[in-house]
Amino acid sequence: MTTRNHIEHDIQSSFIAEARKIRGCEWIHAIPNAAKGGVVAQVWMNREGRKSGVSDVFLPVSAQTPGRPWGANGPELTIISHGLYMETKTPEMVVNGKKKKAGVLTEEQAEFILYADSAGYGVSVYRSVQEGLDILLRYLQGEHSNEAALQEARAVLTPRVKVKK
Repeated sequence: MTTRNHIEHDIQSSFIAEARKIRGCEWIHAIPNAAKGGVVAQVWMNREGRKSGVSDVFLPVSAQTPGRPWGANGPELTIISHGLYMETKTPEMVVNGKKKKAGVLTEEQAEFILYADSAGYGVSVYRSVQEGLDILLRYLQGEHSNEAALQEARAVLTPRVKVKK
């Protein structure tokens, strides 16, 4: 049986393999923050500093990106991103004839994305190998924007108001 975790794993594994072929991406790496394993492995990883919410993939390459640090009406400046964090999620799909929604950020992942952005890192969420590669190339060319990931993170953290009928 194929699960959401297997699909996310396949997307990330294929993405990393393709990304490492791109000049400048030799050091792209996964961050095993949600790795499964026996009790001993879990304890070791926790003691070594595993942190829930940290994005799945990191590219330790600085890049210049356009941005408006003082809001939408502020001057557009060149901002240096210290590196790019990428969160892998599953796409919307049909499994056994049933439509499945796309993977959603957890609250911890959303908080990390907002933090990483505020600390000067590029952030993104991707749902296919090709989307991940497109984001990576835009980042390396200085054309990446954090806005889509920030909108997705804010949507997770914005309280839902239930209307009584």
